[in-house]
Amino acid sequence: FEYSDLNISQDGSTKDAKIILSLKLTNDSNIDGEELVQVYFRDEYSTITRPVKELIDYKRVFIEANTSQLVQFTIPLTGLSYLNADMEKVVESGDFTFFVGGSSCDQKLIKINHLIENNFTY
Repeated sequence: FEYSDLNISQDGSTKDAKIILSLKLTNDSNIDGEELVQVYFRDEYSTITRPVKELIDYKRVFIEANTSQLVQFTIPLTGLSYLNADMEKVVESGDFTFFVGGSSCDQKLIKINHLIENNFTY
């Protein structure tokens, strides 16, 4: 399976906003197959140390041989949140990197950056 054309947008600018990721997934073999498409993210800066990659969503996608399919994920902004030192559930402004691929350790992960412009408390 080959991953390409990763795009990102944000639907809204409030704490109820959603991150929309889309990509093209191609089955470049002669055999129909399923791929488990996984989305990870990294908060590039936060006041509390966070994991290098966090799984945020996944989909099992069936693709016929030698075809491509558009795969889309809609991720609520709250999915990026964590508990800060005051035990508040927050999303801090800053850069977030999103990774998409078939495995967290896959060297073929494709990535894209996204800026969250405001702080949010839930």
